[in-house]
Amino acid sequence: MSTVSSQEEQIRLKVSPDEMYASLEVTQGLIDGEQLLAMCLTELRSRNVQINKSVEQQVAEQLRPLSKPDVGAVTIELRGRPPKPGDDGRLEWAQGCAPPDKHAVAPGHEADSDQAIDYYNQRKFITVTAGQPVLRIVPPTDGDSGVTLSGKDLPSKAGQPVKIRVDPNSVVTEADGTCTAVIDGLLKFDGQKLSISPHLEIHGHVDFSTGNIDFQGDVQIGKGIRDCFIVRANGNVIVDGPIESAGIETGGDLHANRGIACHSPSSIIVGRNLQARYLDTAHVCVKGSANVEREVIQSKLTVGDSLTIEHGSLIGGITCVGRKVSLANIGSDAEVITTLYMAHDPSYAVLLQRTEEYLDYLQTKLKKVTDQLTQIQQLGGRGDHAADMLTELMCDKYNLETQFTRLRTKYEKLNDCYQKRRRADLDIAKQIHAGVRLIIDDQEIRVTRPIRGPIWIGWDKQRKLVYRTGDHGTTVPLKDIPGLEIMPSKSPCPDMTPPQMHSLSEDSEDEPKASAAEPAKKP
Repeated sequence: MSTVSSQEEQIRLKVSPDEMYASLEVTQGLIDGEQLLAMCLTELRSRNVQINKSVEQQVAEQLRPLSKPDVGAVTIELRGRPPKPGDDGRLEWAQGCAPPDKHAVAPGHEADSDQAIDYYNQRKFITVTAGQPVLRIVPPTDGDSGVTLSGKDLPSKAGQPVKIRVDPNSVVTEADGTCTAVIDGLLKFDGQKLSISPHLEIHGHVDFSTGNIDFQGDVQIGKGIRDCFIVRANGNVIVDGPIESAGIETGGDLHANRGIACHSPSSIIVGRNLQARYLDTAHVCVKGSANVEREVIQSKLTVGDSLTIEHGSLIGGITCVGRKVSLANIGSDAEVITTLYMAHDPSYAVLLQRTEEYLDYLQTKLKKVTDQLTQIQQLGGRGDHAADMLTELMCDKYNLETQFTRLRTKYEKLNDCYQKRRRADLDIAKQIHAGVRLIIDDQEIRVTRPIRGPIWIGWDKQRKLVYRTGDHGTTVPLKDIPGLEIMPSKSPCPDMTPPQMHSLSEDSEDEPKASAAEPAKKP
């Protein structure tokens, strides 16, 4: 391997115009070792390259291969430090608050890897509660400055802050950038503004484009609810389009402005009052009052307070009303069997029934403890073991007696409230058709021929069934109306509880469904 006889030919240095890169080509020659290192550093200094301990170590390390006779040349590379731009600001969403993906599925409804996605439970809306952290606004960073080989500083570019506006009326921003909900409601973020609305407005249908709705406030739906979809809301629900075989549960009122028409099982539970255009083959439970503009046809309808159908008819199905009923017509010319239970509120009745069953359970258990206590006392109750058993049984007896007495008092108050609340008050403006069955308390009235209105049927002060024709007529015993058959009722009000809503979109005919009216299990 030939060597170079002069220093100029042994070392060649190139430096880039921006002073961010330098290459030093060194070949075998007359000079080596420490002298060659010093000569390389001198050459670098001549081109304004700053020499520090790190640079000196790099050059020395890369010159080391020249000590081997089979290495003819090495290239030493030195680089400046480029500036590192700062990170832009960003949003860190709290768990469960990030804007949903197109096919996101609601928590608790995720499909397994070998199952299809449940599109009824697509997660399209995010609801939050007051005090819940929603996201954190992470500020931008300044970045790191750079430096050339000559030591010149290169400033870095700072990151850009995230562009977001926060509604101060619904979201509070902490000093660390955490955004916390002030109210319950719908989390809204359009890419620029963050807010929480106590109202959810859906302009189209509740269908596969929205998935099921579960919301803490009021919900307004523009075009109706499709089959098998579920809407839950703590507040009011207003539906401007038709409601199909769907599930609805409200804490407030339900306004079905285009009516409810079902062809398969539905479940509608209204926490306060119902306002509907019509009901057709629907299963509805209303805690307060119901006002229907037109017909109620072949439906299962429970109303805790009053039912009004001002311009339409109640035809077929089973209806149960706790207080007042005002109808234009009941039944039809075709004599469709139409059953109306009056002075009966299933929610009260179920609660009273469950309480009675638990009182019976406590009484049975109390008798068993009392019998055991008597038996031990008759045997003398001697010995430490017998004394311990006596003490334990006496304590159990006292606790059971206390629990029974308290529950019995509550039961009597509840029953008294229920009895005072019940009313038999039926007002028919036009006609009662044949085929109508009225069940009032323990009596059943069957209509065998049409009765023209206006007519009022109800209780007198002694809770005897009477009727009155016209607005100001005299009340007469109901048995005097021709075309009626009055008999003791053998048809207790059936379970009117709507089916569980989680099964509306499932093929679960073989799956047993628990009922809200099912007696409570004994502890």
